[in-house]
Amino acid sequence: MRTRSVNGLRLPAKGRTPCSGILALLVVAVVVGSVVSAFAEEHEYTDRELLAAALEVYNDFADTPLPFLDSEQLDRLANHRIVKVRKTLPSEHSQKGHREEVVGYSLVEAPRTHVWLAALDPDFEGSDLLTEVRLRQNAEGGSLWFQYISLPWPVSDRYWVIELQKDSDLARRTEGFVWQHSWNLVDNGPEIARATVAGGRAGDLRLEDLAKAVYVPMNRGAWILFALDRERTLLAYRVSADVGGSIPESWIATFAMAQLDGLLEKVVEHSKVAFRRYDPDHYVIFDGVGRPIPLQSAEP
Repeated sequence: MRTRSVNGLRLPAKGRTPCSGILALLVVAVVVGSVVSAFAEEHEYTDRELLAAALEVYNDFADTPLPFLDSEQLDRLANHRIVKVRKTLPSEHSQKGHREEVVGYSLVEAPRTHVWLAALDPDFEGSDLLTEVRLRQNAEGGSLWFQYISLPWPVSDRYWVIELQKDSDLARRTEGFVWQHSWNLVDNGPEIARATVAGGRAGDLRLEDLAKAVYVPMNRGAWILFALDRERTLLAYRVSADVGGSIPESWIATFAMAQLDGLLEKVVEHSKVAFRRYDPDHYVIFDGVGRPIPLQSAEP
């Protein structure tokens, strides 16, 4: 089997046949409306084969695999068209015993650091309806957030507490090829939320507001960035959400699929300017290994 090397990793170009399969958060509408080395050898591999190999590498090293793409999907992705996949997966955290996950892919003509800064820019894609409080942050960029969304009547407001983290182990296991920024609900979220509001840390929100709102039963996902070469990045966004109440998660997944194009397009466009606007004195963004990105590292 022929292989190609990226950052020391041997990527199988003709391995298993792929199968079909703000803060960073999908809550929309009425709900919540390292630079890598050059390739080490001459090759005759197509972008489609490299993209398939990149997904194989991720699935070999990550705890939760991404859906493989079929030949048609890989062709579309190689031609800079957004590819979306929706899957139903088993889940111990859902009363239904399963969860809906949507994943979007985009091939970006930009260095990975630029795309990373765009996707994680805290001033990008903010919402006036969202109240958020960073409760803590660790030395590797992991953080805990309380978030509350005010929704129009008759839909009840929603709130949640999520932990965001950089998967530094995954970055190290893939020799820096993959950076992942993920989030998930914490186990004691409702208690943390009440303590945050009772302590006056959430602006005008009161405990009465929480009592009327719905704590979302599921909110997990990730930004995943692959450094294909110095100037190109494979961008993937995955999310599973259940907003509770009478709104079915299948509806949320359908709506999420419809929103993926716009979300990824905005990140791609923002990657053209985010590195110029990045100011670590205002807000430090950590890379996929958990290191603060200094100002000079954000320059072209």
